[in-house]
Amino acid sequence: MSVEKWQLAQSLIDAKKIIDSLIYISKNIKAVTNLNISSKMKSMSKEFYIHLCVILDSAFHGKKKSICENDDIVARIYYERDKNSAHKDKSYRRRQYNTLEAEILDKKKEITHVMDLCGEVLPDNITLDFVPHDRDLFRQIHNISPKEEEIIKKLKHPGY
Repeated sequence: MSVEKWQLAQSLIDAKKIIDSLIYISKNIKAVTNLNISSKMKSMSKEFYIHLCVILDSAFHGKKKSICENDDIVARIYYERDKNSAHKDKSYRRRQYNTLEAEILDKKKEITHVMDLCGEVLPDNITLDFVPHDRDLFRQIHNISPKEEEIIKKLKHPGY
């Protein structure tokens, strides 16, 4: 297995973790209302599309125009990256979602499509298992300080 496959896998995993964070936010929306979640979510969305395009660029090097003409999902992913994530374009039109759950479903569809479409540049044994998790928000919601986190780590992993 080439190193590049695992580097691309890391991009896929990082994109998946963004969906995990969105799921966590959705399940804990009342606990995060006092935080600047809107800004965090915009930043995560930008990062999500950059990660997906790293994989697409590797799989379809030099064929972006052709793949975009033949695949609406890929075209949307590149649009998000090119018009909003990599830089801000005045003509950019943000997709509107009625609910956070609708956005999560859309992102799951996009990441799954990229994984299926780009399977030859990814490791054979990679899977996408979505779980509601956001390390930083968990710590904020439960008021876990860095000092308390170290105590918890030592309890969970003696000899750490």
